Amino acid sequence: MASYIKDVMQIECQAETAFDLMADPRNELEWNSGVSEAELMTEGPIGKGSRFRIKDTRGEHEVEITTYHRPKRLGFLVKGKDMDVDIDFDIEHDGKATTMVGKFNANGSGWLRFMLPVLSPLIGRQIAKEHKNFIAMCEARSPAGPA
Repeated sequence: MASYIKDVMQIECQAETAFDLMADPRNELEWNSGVSEAELMTEGPIGKGSRFRIKDTRGEHEVEITTYHRPKRLGFLVKGKDMDVDIDFDIEHDGKATTMVGKFNANGSGWLRFMLPVLSPLIGRQIAKEHKNFIAMCEARSPAGPA
């Protein structure tokens, strides 16, 4: 049984800054409190097909960039032992701020397959909490300060 979560971030930075920081999962070491290791597994510049190994509170995961349309759309496939998650970000800049809409479609296996719908509200709150850290990082790293 799949679980769907949506989160919207309003960020005072350029869309390119937010895109670039989100596109490199190694940045999660700075903004995602659950991530303890992040490693690029492929050669060359980051783009569609780039793969990463991430270790977090749930274990080890493989992350692949599935969509890379800078600065408008970014997608990932996160594969783990108990759960796979398709993540898509739509990114817009209105001249003042950047809006990132994240859509998380999780599919659990084993016991998590049945518990995921029950756990979705908790997972959604945790995503929103971590995204506040991402917003702060983006705004601090924005070349011209807040947009």
